Amino acid sequence: MAGIQPEVWPTPEERKQAEEQLLQPKEGFFHCAIAGLAGSGKSSLINAFRGLRNGSKSSLVAPTGVTETTVQITAYPDPATEPPRNRFVWYDVPGAGTINIKGWQYFNSQGLFVFDLIIVVVDNRFSEQDLIILQHCERYKIPSFIVRSKANQNIINTMNQDFDWEGSDDERDFNEIYLSAREKVVSQTRANYRENLREGGLDPSKPVYIVSCDALVALVQGEMKKLKKANQLIDEPQMVLKCLEAVKARMS
Repeated sequence: MAGIQPEVWPTPEERKQAEEQLLQPKEGFFHCAIAGLAGSGKSSLINAFRGLRNGSKSSLVAPTGVTETTVQITAYPDPATEPPRNRFVWYDVPGAGTINIKGWQYFNSQGLFVFDLIIVVVDNRFSEQDLIILQHCERYKIPSFIVRSKANQNIINTMNQDFDWEGSDDERDFNEIYLSAREKVVSQTRANYRENLREGGLDPSKPVYIVSCDALVALVQGEMKKLKKANQLIDEPQMVLKCLEAVKARMS
């Protein structure tokens, strides 16, 4: 990977224009962008953060699909009525792999430098574009989080592939195999991403949050006890807490 080439900073006029075009509403709100390659699960994660499930008939739901459904940065205010959630606006950023813009130009051309927090959603492995976004976040001193979504799907796939799972109706069998598969997915994911970060010239100790959107929706909706009983929580509570801490620190 060649790194960020060249170093181009936005002018005050470009920053003002980006703020006026992108940040809606502006004053007193926390603006959180969700970025990553097409198909990484950005829109699903935005819905989950807002306590909404994909496919619901609500007009508040961000559209999702197998192909990229976001063609321009779109703002989704949190539907919550109580603070702090009601001060959050989530932004769906078009997949970097679907826009004819060189990787090092993507961050500035999309105006990502105006956001308070950037969450990079990654798939099986970091892409060059993911790493460039994270490097730009460091450069602009914008808090950034790495999120590996679709954890439940990965765990079920691992159960089927590696644990001779044939869909037993015995709940004890299911729970035992599920926990073993989850441990394998989590440990392998963390190890792989540490190496990816090291190769990309970034801090390998930077946390990677492994989450399931279904679990995140339930967490936001206040179903913590149910989630704990079903062993479905991984990094969802820590991720939500750290998001709040990062944004409050930046806005204070």
